Amino acid sequence: MEDKQSTLNPSSPSNSPIQNNEDVKAFIESFFSNLKCKVELDGQILEISNIPNDFEIIYGKKSPYKLTFNPELESEDTELVVRGSSLFKSITEYLERRGQTTSVKIKFDEDFLGAFKRYLNLKNADIHNLEKVENYSPIYKFTFNTNLQYLNEKEQLMNLIYIQEGKVIPFDSEQYEYESLNIKNDPEEAKKAYSLAKDNIRALINPRLQETSKILQEKMKREQARIKAHYSNQKKEYQSTITKTKMQIEQNSHNIPKLQKLQEQLCHLEATITPIIQKLDKEENFFLHDELHKHSLNINTKLVNTTIINCPIFLFNLLIKNKDNSSARQLQLKYNPLTKELSPKISCELCLNPSVSLYLCSSGHLSCINCLRKCGDCSKEICSKCLQKSCDNCAKRLCKKCMHNCPLCHSTICSFHSKPNQLTGISACIRCLQQCYSCSKFFPKKQFKSQDNTCIACSRLQGIKKSLND
Repeated sequence: MEDKQSTLNPSSPSNSPIQNNEDVKAFIESFFSNLKCKVELDGQILEISNIPNDFEIIYGKKSPYKLTFNPELESEDTELVVRGSSLFKSITEYLERRGQTTSVKIKFDEDFLGAFKRYLNLKNADIHNLEKVENYSPIYKFTFNTNLQYLNEKEQLMNLIYIQEGKVIPFDSEQYEYESLNIKNDPEEAKKAYSLAKDNIRALINPRLQETSKILQEKMKREQARIKAHYSNQKKEYQSTITKTKMQIEQNSHNIPKLQKLQEQLCHLEATITPIIQKLDKEENFFLHDELHKHSLNINTKLVNTTIINCPIFLFNLLIKNKDNSSARQLQLKYNPLTKELSPKISCELCLNPSVSLYLCSSGHLSCINCLRKCGDCSKEICSKCLQKSCDNCAKRLCKKCMHNCPLCHSTICSFHSKPNQLTGISACIRCLQQCYSCSKFFPKKQFKSQDNTCIACSRLQGIKKSLND
């Protein structure tokens, strides 16, 4: 808890926000909602029930409370709440008694699996596993109470400042649900956030201070003008007596006896009136300075509560598999549910353009429909990045699994243009192999010596048979 007090002269206005009825209403609604009270709005009447007993004791009234913020709706059943109302004083006292740092966590009950399925919109794959890790980004909520005192009036301003990552942020804490969270936050970060909040509080209250200062300045000018007029009239009356005597002296300059008498009278008047006028000048200065003091603005700002709102930052590990389980891909994504931001942005890994629909190629790349192809051999969906080579015989584009190199001529071949070498069991291109007409098996061409396109083994077998027959 820290106090900040100053005296503001109306001729040099300081800094704060004009809190209209909507501001007052929003603050009252927020305060009682945070207390877990039942808050219902019936037209322009705010009805509050289930209020904690400790607040009712401070306020001196049992709930429910029916509050209005429109003077025209004030009645026996409703209580008018404006700036400076006793309800504000009770709220301030309640917050000061509870003045402490509390730590809560925003609850997010989202269907993340469904959300990711909609976001990725995978056409030929699905999410098989989703692991979630929670980290926290703290939002520091500082509640400041500012008391303005001037003339015989007191006014209270309640302001909320939210700090996240070293910046003042707009934040509507009422749209979320919370639960307690006991984790250690960085004390240095909290100090920096508080320092930034203090620097911004005067900017927040500045409009209200300027408005009040202007009113006070106008009132002070009127009062000082009245004081000056009053003392000016009094001094003129005394000065007029001396002026009249001087005029009589000029008119009777030839009448020596009367002239002497008037001169004596003038000396007596000056000796008597001069101290009186000096006294009137002192009184006038005193009352002018007194009005300046009366119309000064006293400001007292206190930090009444600090709440650390921990916003979860989710880290997801996703396992994506093709529908035929032929390929898989793991993704790591960071999601901020407060800003609805997902990083990194998912796009086609080939053209880098964001796509409404994505495909998982057999090599695990995410591709858009424009960058997706089919292997000329297995017909599986492959991205253009994975179809870099083609068969040297038919020019069909091949995926890595279907692409083979002939061990004899080192050309790229597809399954149709490759046959197993009967001698080695390794496939080779049909240009380097020849099929035996007798056994239908494939052999390197050097294995054919006869002109009847039979392999050496079949030729020998045919020769043996022929010898036996002879």
